[in-house]
Amino acid sequence: MEEPRPDPPSLVSGDEFRPARGKLWGMLIVFALMIPVGAVAAFCWWLQIPVFRGIVLAAKAGIVGLLGIPLGMFLAVVAGILLASAKTLVIGDDRVQFISRGQVVIEIPFRNVAAIYAKGEGDAGVVGLKLRDRRDPATRVPSWTKDSYEIQVLTYGKSVEFMRAAIDKRFQAYRTQVGGQ
Repeated sequence: MEEPRPDPPSLVSGDEFRPARGKLWGMLIVFALMIPVGAVAAFCWWLQIPVFRGIVLAAKAGIVGLLGIPLGMFLAVVAGILLASAKTLVIGDDRVQFISRGQVVIEIPFRNVAAIYAKGEGDAGVVGLKLRDRRDPATRVPSWTKDSYEIQVLTYGKSVEFMRAAIDKRFQAYRTQVGGQ
């Protein structure tokens, strides 16, 4: 007999962060362009074809072109994954939600958060929510999540410090409201 599926959680209001899709698309285009540019540079170096006003590329330029091809492929895949997995982040009074296509796909109640941490600096890094109980029925996280859920701040175009402060402000207000836990 099949278990009944739980009702989808309702959307909460709060601080909303939309993915920086323009930035992510820009990254994807730049990284994708690294592939043909690297290939052309390596080709011109290898065959000693003059490029700009009769200048022949040096070995360093050819090697950089050769390295740019796999690096561009890898970074384009990373940018594509970030773009495809980008979800709207909503920090509510008592929970954090990630919304995709109008539905809550990830939800972490603050009562199930033991601590908030940040790794990295500037626009590159993560803000993590250390979970008290990964199997809490009110917590919806991907199956591969272990004891914490990490938010890639690059997706939102904000700094690690800004994102951590925004989540921590609501988290501390929740803890004050419910008695400190």
